[in-house]
Amino acid sequence: MKTWASVSGYADGWPFIGFMALLPFLICGITPALRRLRLEYVVAVEGLVRYRPEEAWNPTMKTGKIEVAAETIHLINPVRLALPFLVTSADDAHDVITEEVRLRYRYLDLRCQQMNDNLRLRHKVSKVIRQYLEDVHGFVEIETPILSKSTPEGARDYLVPSRIQVSEVFSGTDFQIFMDTLQSGGVIKALVVPLGSNKYSNTSLKKGDIYKEAIKSGAKGVPFLKVLENGGLEGIPALTSTLENGKREDLLNQCSAKPGDLIVFAVGQPSAVNKTLGRLRLYFACDLGVIDNSTHSILWVTDFPMFEWNESELRLEPLHHPFTAPNPNDLSDLSTARALAYDMVYNGIEIGGGSLRIYKRDIQEKVLQTIGITPDQAEEKFGYLLEALDFGAPPHGGIAYGLDRLVMLLAGESSIRDVIAFPKTTTAQCSLTKTPSRVDPKQLRELSYSIEKFTD
Repeated sequence: MKTWASVSGYADGWPFIGFMALLPFLICGITPALRRLRLEYVVAVEGLVRYRPEEAWNPTMKTGKIEVAAETIHLINPVRLALPFLVTSADDAHDVITEEVRLRYRYLDLRCQQMNDNLRLRHKVSKVIRQYLEDVHGFVEIETPILSKSTPEGARDYLVPSRIQVSEVFSGTDFQIFMDTLQSGGVIKALVVPLGSNKYSNTSLKKGDIYKEAIKSGAKGVPFLKVLENGGLEGIPALTSTLENGKREDLLNQCSAKPGDLIVFAVGQPSAVNKTLGRLRLYFACDLGVIDNSTHSILWVTDFPMFEWNESELRLEPLHHPFTAPNPNDLSDLSTARALAYDMVYNGIEIGGGSLRIYKRDIQEKVLQTIGITPDQAEEKFGYLLEALDFGAPPHGGIAYGLDRLVMLLAGESSIRDVIAFPKTTTAQCSLTKTPSRVDPKQLRELSYSIEKFTD
């Protein structure tokens, strides 16, 4: 039996089984570990769950009839700072502990039983209201926009600046880019479309639907070759002329391409290449009808890299976010570490993603340094978080599911806007309320905002 525990006796609102009973032949091995433990330390305990003697039952605890005969105790995360108040007795000392202190150390306050009970009560109230409205009166819950147009009177407005980045559409280029790509450390990858040589015209590949799909992924075009019935290659001369002296056979063998097949290429940095070919792969699969839409296929994607290279800023940046925990086996070199992150994919579309989080301060500081944040900057921007990790933060993680995407797939739709009551456009605009929009200068003055015009 193994359980996570905090020494205060509560985690997530559930009391942990007391582990006072030690097996006699293990007392010498465990006692030193027990002496090092302090309040709010996070530990893992392994041992035998058994009934207590009847005279030792504790009727005030849900687990008062059983105990754990501890065999091993592992310290997961200690408390490195002085506790601002005792969590175990905080409920009885709320009159003494100021609200300012409780809010300052909210992550400790939330461990107290009173706050735990209050939040569970809030959850139950919300659940009962929803159940009553839905089950008794047939109400339907429809989400309305959180961000909308600024209107006079009514509730106070909170202004959110709107920043939209416009993607540029690039025309095709010659095949000098192949050489440039390799010299700059990029890659060239190919995707073979069986019997696609006759099905897809040169026009569709150069300026048609296939080209447009590639452009949407950020590519500049779709280099392609068609395998002829005699084994020859058809395509732009600048490309076919480079495939002589056995290189053509090497390409066909590596791609397992046969007469009548179509070969499309993507060039650039690996992440960009994978994005382009992934989008084209889905396009061809849908167009050729090889996807069975009657099935429900789910898979997990794991072992993501912790970081990716930001070419414009010449630095590493988090692939997920800087609070994702690195794989424990990769701590010697964080720049190449794998992340303890995961995505759930349903019928080829991501419907959820999350990660295990960093719960130790020293690891969090190393991750921030890896992405170019100095210790002083880390303290200024994330000091509250680093401090919280010193108060016995337990191992934790999470996952966020995309409800809109999931409903879209279950409804057999191709756009999430078909399952949202008031959707935004791809440019983050609302056609109904015509937002984002200008606001009254008076509101800007109230919030100490000013607008300046910049010229080159």
